[in-house]
Amino acid sequence: MRIVLAAPIALGLALAACGETGSADADGDGVISAEEMTAAVADREPMQPGNYQLSMEVLELEDPESSPEELQQARAFFEMMGSMAPPQCMTEEDLNGGMMDIAESMQNGDCEVTSMNSAGSNMNAEMSCQSDGGGTATVTVDSTQTATSSEMTMTAVEAAEGGERRLSMRIGMERTGDCS
Repeated sequence: MRIVLAAPIALGLALAACGETGSADADGDGVISAEEMTAAVADREPMQPGNYQLSMEVLELEDPESSPEELQQARAFFEMMGSMAPPQCMTEEDLNGGMMDIAESMQNGDCEVTSMNSAGSNMNAEMSCQSDGGGTATVTVDSTQTATSSEMTMTAVEAAEGGERRLSMRIGMERTGDCS
């Protein structure tokens, strides 16, 4: 797939931690700045530090420019990455400030957050990301967070010759205990 995936996935994980009520676009300019994202997460219930297990599931994978074999290889790669990830010790900084550092770096890179809304433990966002070929991919993120888990569905769509490229994934983090 030619969709730029690393930046949207990292930003999606950062956004999955958000939890303020309403739109994060405080100044109404149509772009969510790093500062607005930081303000949006200020009142959320924090996730507890500890060991977290990552899971990843490919829900949809389409690319009119790729063969069925290439799509199957890409699907297998993403699913292998999700199943092989060892539990990771996440500190309070990793779960809060560290995630916002990722979001801020993405804002200065290939993606721009164009909308972000949250209420309670639910959040949704939309980003516009530059793709490898100079086009633009639209990335949507829907997530739910508790003190010990986070689940996000991320969908990236990009125009392609003969149709559109689509990747939809479910990414989860589940606390498995204290760090050792």
